[in-house]
Amino acid sequence: MSAPAGTDPFKSTLDTGRIFGQVSGGVQVLGKKGMDVRLQYDGLLSNKVRSHSGSLKASWQF
Repeated sequence: MSAPAGTDPFKSTLDTGRIFGQVSGGVQVLGKKGMDVRLQYDGLLSNKVRSHSGSLKASWQF
């Protein structure tokens, strides 16, 4: 797919840095009656960009 005729070209860039660090951590709690709860953090870090995400998961086995 291309741009319509007469459209000026453009360039989109994102300077992300050269060195990245990836960080992950979490806590999981197991209950006696089949309950399971997990909290997790994930991060991707550089000197110019930061990306953070997290999740919470709960399950019950019966």
